Amino acid sequence: MDTAEKKTKVFSMVTTTANNKSEWIYTVNHRNSFYRLQRIVAYVLRFCQKQNRKPTAQLELEELDQARRVIIKQIQETGFAHELRHLRKRPDQALDRKSTVATLPLILDEHSIIRVETRLQQAPVSTETRNLYLLPYNDPVVKMMLRKLHEDNLHCGHEALRGIARQQYHIIKVNSMIRNVIQGCVVCAKYRPQFFKQVMGDLPEHRVSQNRPFLNAGVDYCGPFWIHHKVRGKRTDKAYIAVFLCFATKAVHLELVGDLSTSSFVGALQRFIGRRGRCQILYCNSATNFVGANNQLKELTDTIHSETAAGSIKEFCNQKGVQFKFIPPRSPQSLDGYVRVVDVKTARGTYKRTIHKLAPLLRETATKRKIEADDTESNSQEDPGIEDTAEPESK
Repeated sequence: MDTAEKKTKVFSMVTTTANNKSEWIYTVNHRNSFYRLQRIVAYVLRFCQKQNRKPTAQLELEELDQARRVIIKQIQETGFAHELRHLRKRPDQALDRKSTVATLPLILDEHSIIRVETRLQQAPVSTETRNLYLLPYNDPVVKMMLRKLHEDNLHCGHEALRGIARQQYHIIKVNSMIRNVIQGCVVCAKYRPQFFKQVMGDLPEHRVSQNRPFLNAGVDYCGPFWIHHKVRGKRTDKAYIAVFLCFATKAVHLELVGDLSTSSFVGALQRFIGRRGRCQILYCNSATNFVGANNQLKELTDTIHSETAAGSIKEFCNQKGVQFKFIPPRSPQSLDGYVRVVDVKTARGTYKRTIHKLAPLLRETATKRKIEADDTESNSQEDPGIEDTAEPESK
């Protein structure tokens, strides 16, 4: 008979000895996971107690809780060694004033773990909530515990994580540690991106030059505004506002326009020149910030930006000695955005508060005399666009 060959298995084990007995917890290969560290300690305790040594046996909840208590105890022996010796030898005496926890009501439980008494001794809550575990500041294992609470509670914020942690632990400088944990979370960092901060360019020449008001200005439209007449059966009329902005002083001049015709815009420009004087350069913002739907935007485009309307406006400006410039849309390098949206919004809000006064203003604008810059043109024709929308006042 052939002798049965005996197969032997050789196991190798590496053991390390720490200088301090409480530092062995920091030598465990936990891969930056507190749950993994807790399971490793639970298996070590099972092996030491000689119970259920089967490698396939699942850990019980009591074993995980016992492992968590052992971890906390080892952390306290490293961070609060002096306080532990004092509480074991002289529990009735106060701690040294130099201690960071001298003002806290500390006690030792049945497992020789330092706890902090709270004011919830009569509350129907668990013992861990009445007496919190004391944990030191800037400990790597404590950071892993906070990170686990942060991930288990759906990556909650600073205040929520602090409230959850204080249900079981009293951590020294907890706000600083929570801030460090949240800032180091990769998932939270992805949903909290740092946007690129664009450097502001230099101010244009017209913005920094000392000139009289409205020597260099820009114009933009806002509207429409619906004017309701106090006449039964009278249909409501639409009106617009031409916003003229001075580049040097940021002053705003508002002109009421009856419709979107070219003649109405020229009339508003005549009244503006008559009131504020001639402009050297007048910019028109041709971006898509003209308020309204597509049909209104098309009407405004046909009013000012069409070839026929642009020719008429430039011809009138040339007669007045005003250089009229159309700016390409969305081009800040071409002085776009001079007529700010905030000025248009401010003008719109102001007129909305006094919308009931727009109808008399519209009628008054249609009948008032146009003030011209040149004395020779003082008796020019009135604006036909506004005259069409005028309605005599009912008696």
